[in-house]
Amino acid sequence: MLKLGVIGTSWISKQLVEAAQATKKWTVTSVYSRSLERAKEFGEPLGIEGFFDDLESFFSKGNFEVVYIASPNSLHFKQAKMAIEHDKNVIVEKPAFTKPKQYDEIAELLDTHDCHFIEAARHIHTKIFRKLTDEVKKLPQVDGAYLNVRQYSSRMHTLTPGQKPANVFKPEFAGGALMDIGVYGVYVAVSLFGMPNACSYTPVLHKNEIDVSGNALLKYDNFFVNIDIAKNTMTYQGSEIYGSKEVVGIDSILDMHKVAYYDAEGKKHASRIKVPDNPLYEEMNEFADLFINPDEKLFDYWVLSAQVGEVLNTLRQSAGIKFPDD
Repeated sequence: MLKLGVIGTSWISKQLVEAAQATKKWTVTSVYSRSLERAKEFGEPLGIEGFFDDLESFFSKGNFEVVYIASPNSLHFKQAKMAIEHDKNVIVEKPAFTKPKQYDEIAELLDTHDCHFIEAARHIHTKIFRKLTDEVKKLPQVDGAYLNVRQYSSRMHTLTPGQKPANVFKPEFAGGALMDIGVYGVYVAVSLFGMPNACSYTPVLHKNEIDVSGNALLKYDNFFVNIDIAKNTMTYQGSEIYGSKEVVGIDSILDMHKVAYYDAEGKKHASRIKVPDNPLYEEMNEFADLFINPDEKLFDYWVLSAQVGEVLNTLRQSAGIKFPDD
C-alpha cells in the first residue's frame, strides 16, 4: 500500500482521505496543519497517527511517499516544490499553480528527482467523463458549447460588511470564482477540444477586487465555448455541447452523474454509468496505480494540467485580476 501524507484539513481533504482508504491501495499516515490541535482533530477520527505543524518536519520525518496538497491556491507551488525536493510524489488540488512559469520550474525540478506529480482534477478521471468524451466524438462536428459552472458558496456570507472574507475569496490566496470552480469548466473544454486560439474573462468583482462570478469565452477555429461561472448564485441547469442538430447534454460539470446524446431527430440516448458515492474514489484508485506503475498517462496529465494553467492565467490577465505574487 502507498503511504499518504496530507496538507490541509478542510472537507475536501477528509473526502479524499476516505476515498483513498476505500480503495484499499492507500494508508494515510500523516497530516500537516498550521495548528497541531487542528491536525489531530482532523486526523484522529480517520485513523491517522502522525501530526505536524512544521512543514520541514512534516516532509523530513513524516512516514509517507506521496503528499496530497489541499492548501490555499497561492501556497501550492511552494509546497509542491518542497515536496519534490524531499523526493515525495505529489498530488495537488486544482488549480495546481497560478502562473505558467511555476509549471516550468516544477518540470525542471521533477527532471532531477525520482518522483511524480499529478493534479487532482477529479472529474476527468471518472468513467462518466470518459463516456462524455466518447459521446462528443459521435457529433458530426462541434459547433459550440455552453458549460454551466455555477454553485452558490457556503462562504458567501463572509463577504458581507463586518465579516472576514474566507480564503477562497482572498486575492492573497489566489481565490475567486475563476480559480475555484471555473477551473472545472476550463478542464472540460481543454480536455475535449484542446487549447483555444484565444480566450477572455469578464468578471463580476466584489469590492475586494475578487471575482464572485463571470463569463469565460474560449475561441476555437470554428466555434466558441462559453463557460458560465459563479459562486454567488445557484443553478439547476445543465451544460450542452452542440453539433448541428445533435447535442450532448451533461447534468453537472461540478458533479457529473448523467450524460445524454440527443440525435438529429431529438431522441434522447441516456448513458447509465454508476458513479461512486465518494466522487474522489476513482481518481485515488487511478493515482495509486500510476504511482505504483508509472506510464505515459502521467506525462499526458502533466501536459493537460499545464495547458489548463495557461488558459486560467490568460483568462485572469484579460480580466485584470491580480494576485500579490504576480
